[in-house]
Amino acid sequence: MGDNLVQLILATLIPSSPIPDSVCWGLSGTGDFTTKSASWAAHDIDPTKTASWEFRWIWNLDIMPKIKVFLWQLCHASLPTRGTLVKRSLQIDPVCPLCNSGIEDLEHLFLQCPVVQDVWHLANLHKWLSIPLRVAPGDTIQYWLSKLRLSSSPVQLDRVVALLWSIWKSRNNAVFCNERLPLAVPLIRAKKASAEWRIRHKLTHSFQPSLHPAPTHPLKKTHWVAWKKPPQGFIKLNSDGSKVHQQASGGFVMRNWKGHVLQVGAFPLGAASILVPEATALRNGLRAAVEAGFRKVIIEGDNQILIQAIQGLIQPPWDIQVLVQDIHYYSTPVFMLV
Repeated sequence: MGDNLVQLILATLIPSSPIPDSVCWGLSGTGDFTTKSASWAAHDIDPTKTASWEFRWIWNLDIMPKIKVFLWQLCHASLPTRGTLVKRSLQIDPVCPLCNSGIEDLEHLFLQCPVVQDVWHLANLHKWLSIPLRVAPGDTIQYWLSKLRLSSSPVQLDRVVALLWSIWKSRNNAVFCNERLPLAVPLIRAKKASAEWRIRHKLTHSFQPSLHPAPTHPLKKTHWVAWKKPPQGFIKLNSDGSKVHQQASGGFVMRNWKGHVLQVGAFPLGAASILVPEATALRNGLRAAVEAGFRKVIIEGDNQILIQAIQGLIQPPWDIQVLVQDIHYYSTPVFMLV
């Protein structure tokens, strides 16, 4: 038996209370079926293991929001160039509308088209850009942008993106309005968009009053957290969970009003989500308190999702629904404070 299978078996929850079986969709947080999670399953995508998108830096650029959206589409290779539309089975002419010589894919349109290369040269000639258009064979537009981000200043990168957007606008005018592409038009449009955004930004910040000026010497406060004894006649149950290297575990400790330890417990839970050891530790600790005959219990934990689920403020996530029901089951004979 492989270690992965052992971890999955350990992560299987066994209810302590008589709970009827129910159907649960394990790919959503609530346990309910969603078309979004079904699409992930159909494409063999695990959203919990998918790496973050490498182009998230585009949202930090100092450019117009509409240009950020354009760049988002470009980095996702979702701009409807003629080459892309042909790959999607549309019966159209894939030739570039600007030079009428190459297939219009992203790399050709923005980097390789002779007409567009003249636009890049003009931008350098006017000293608006100081980045020569150098593209290694086989580089995609996305990879070229990633390298450019690491080797150029933020201002130059903002201008490059604005020029890419302006080239796309000129391409659309050529396709849908039959307009010719004078070399200066994309550059002038990019310069205008950059200048308008910069001026608008400066005006916004200059006329916006500072309601909460930052203190010259920010104060640093130290918060000490210490365990407090419960009232006389009560016991306090502290529980917690952890997950390291895809292996989860949980534990609890019970103390009386004098601070004396009454009982402790710890257990491995395999490849479970972090909520499972948190809820299992509380369930097992509460069960131990009930079996030991305690009826006045104060529960102390740090997981807000679990606490709100127990209090009925939110719907419990599907992977701890059984545990929350168990906690309610064991809390019936107990005067419990959460």
